[in-house]
Amino acid sequence: MIDINKNCIKSLHFKDFNMNVDTDVDTCIGDGTLDNEMYMKFGQEQGIPLFIDADTYDDVLADARKSYEYLVGIG
Repeated sequence: MIDINKNCIKSLHFKDFNMNVDTDVDTCIGDGTLDNEMYMKFGQEQGIPLFIDADTYDDVLADARKSYEYLVGIG
């Protein structure tokens, strides 16, 4: 599906979710169940700007840094 719409995608906003609990819970990127490595590869191949944010974490700066370091490690 993402390849079919690749010309319409102008940026990628990374999130991750822990789906191993009763409700989907935001978590640091790389700690959840989404295939962010595939999205990172797609974004880089297409030259699409990549963004991360921290919505509901305990320590926003530490969690944003952890997410950033994960994405740098796979990218």
